Amino acid sequence: MGFILYIYISICKNMSNILNETFRKHIKLLHKKLNESGNHFDGSENLMIDLNGVKRSVPIVVKFAEKNKEKYFIKDFPISELEHNLEWWDKQNKEDPDKSNKRMMNADTRYPLLVIKHKNNLSVGDGLNRLKKTRDVEKKKTIDIYLVPEEDMPEESIVR
Repeated sequence: MGFILYIYISICKNMSNILNETFRKHIKLLHKKLNESGNHFDGSENLMIDLNGVKRSVPIVVKFAEKNKEKYFIKDFPISELEHNLEWWDKQNKEDPDKSNKRMMNADTRYPLLVIKHKNNLSVGDGLNRLKKTRDVEKKKTIDIYLVPEEDMPEESIVR
């Protein structure tokens, strides 16, 4: 009985390691796929994913915000209220500093960020490279944004 239990435990540990490794690979591929897209909203590869795993099309949400500019556009928004989002940029930069820095330096800071408001949390849905460049290279304290509450995002932006 003890030997069978030992084999069972060994199999479970191996399966757990395999599943964890597979999960890590899939997450890494997802992050890579999401970060391969260009600096602005030009293609179906531009996705944002919320905490519930709902994927949304960045271009659709941006077009919605642009169409309703009077409601969602904020000029000179304080960067200090968005800096917590740069933790994601810093993680990406550690993985591939040359690629991250090149993307950041190529970012066109004339375009507003897309910021999603979920309860009291502000998340940059698109524009981390622009945020990083504006703060660290251009040394500005404010940035233009579209601030869209999560509940206002259009249904057609959900990618199924």
